Amino acid sequence: STLMPPDDIDWRSIAEAALARVAELEQKLAEQSKLLKELVARLGKDSSNSHKPPSSDRPDQAGKRKEKRKDERKSSGRQAGGQPGHPGTTRELRPVEEADRVVHHRPDHCDHCDASLAGAADAGKPLPRQQFELPPVKLELIHHWLHSLSCPECAGVTTARPGAEHTTGQGPRLTSFIGLLSQRYRLSRSLVVDLLADVFGVRIATGTVQSCVERVGASLEKPQEELEAALREAPSVYLDETGWRQWSEKAWLWVGATLDFTLFTIHPRRGKDVVEDWFPDGYNGYVHSDRWCVYNIFDVKKRQLCWSHLGRDLQAIIDAKGTGAQLAEAIRVGEKTMFRSWHAFKNGELDRAGLKAATDAFRDHLKDYCEGGLAQDSDAETCDHLWRKLGKSLLKLWPAVFNFLDVDGLEPTNNHAERQIRAGVIWRKLTQGTRSDFGSICAARLLSVTTTCRQRGRDALDYLTEALTAHWRGRPPPALVA
Repeated sequence: STLMPPDDIDWRSIAEAALARVAELEQKLAEQSKLLKELVARLGKDSSNSHKPPSSDRPDQAGKRKEKRKDERKSSGRQAGGQPGHPGTTRELRPVEEADRVVHHRPDHCDHCDASLAGAADAGKPLPRQQFELPPVKLELIHHWLHSLSCPECAGVTTARPGAEHTTGQGPRLTSFIGLLSQRYRLSRSLVVDLLADVFGVRIATGTVQSCVERVGASLEKPQEELEAALREAPSVYLDETGWRQWSEKAWLWVGATLDFTLFTIHPRRGKDVVEDWFPDGYNGYVHSDRWCVYNIFDVKKRQLCWSHLGRDLQAIIDAKGTGAQLAEAIRVGEKTMFRSWHAFKNGELDRAGLKAATDAFRDHLKDYCEGGLAQDSDAETCDHLWRKLGKSLLKLWPAVFNFLDVDGLEPTNNHAERQIRAGVIWRKLTQGTRSDFGSICAARLLSVTTTCRQRGRDALDYLTEALTAHWRGRPPPALVA
């Protein structure tokens, strides 16, 4: 009888409290389960299923990506390297008249009987062999005397003033060369100092290197404006942006590229300021870009979304293994089929009408998939949230998804802009960015001009030298894209 509970216990209240506690714990468990899935999905992000750069992949992610690509490839059964019948590539011989030196080699002894071949006659024409050699390099030292003359009329003394290009310790070409080393070849200031000492036997201060870079950057104001004007008139442009550092502040490196030239600028924000500065009166051409909201200021009918980004978003849904994963795999298969048709069109195997006919069904399938994603619950699990997010984004920009299949001159990806901006990314990683507003201006101008020179097959050092000399003499620089 002592083990019996008291009669005054409120069992109903205890049961209700227990049920409320269970419901509370179930809710916490659901929240933690959702958070765990989000963290697992975030941990699984790499350059194949997100917009992260390949350099950010962990070693284990890079290995899995390579294995996946290896599994997708079909083995040809052939060894690596040149195959039988491959024509190969050899360096063409220059005319002997272009040689700076001609050296004759004659054998001393016979390979057959070891007899001396002194005075022996030639047996046919000699065999040619050419070699490039680097001669000793020496900087030209120019010594200037500034003479003072006495006026025969008033006896006043006048001292000669050198031209602007002679007022610094480095001439226009050496100054431009230092700027080229710092930007195009991405050498640090100290490495530029070491290279000049090792190759030319001249040592300068790291501060002098920075001064040379700033002088070159100051001379490129007009070429930068020329590129901005040309960008507004281009029939199509590729736009992209990536992170930058200016001291400890976050900044952004923007690129506007065409197949003929490229424009860079560094801005403290990722908003629409740069796009509005580049296109103050709007833009009538076609824009290649990703789905960053800033680019929504352009007419959606005159845009082409990047399919490389879209493919990575689909891969993220597949890797999340949610409701839409299996359908996303089917979409990726259709994507590959579409690109086979696109390459056949580029190779002349299909005309435009054939390309459209080959891709019409895939367009409908992708739209159905996006509508299915939009129908997902906004509070759904991570994988279905990715599906919903992609569907909402693509349906909003639907005219820009397949423009490349309908309009001549468009490409399905924004890879051209990403290739052009890659040089700036590597420079930022090696130098940690810039340290002042003017340093950012100089960096952007050097990137713009040197990249454009490379695209147009122009000697960057010659152009920088001409632009700097013209700037010092108060003359307009040479045209860059005319």
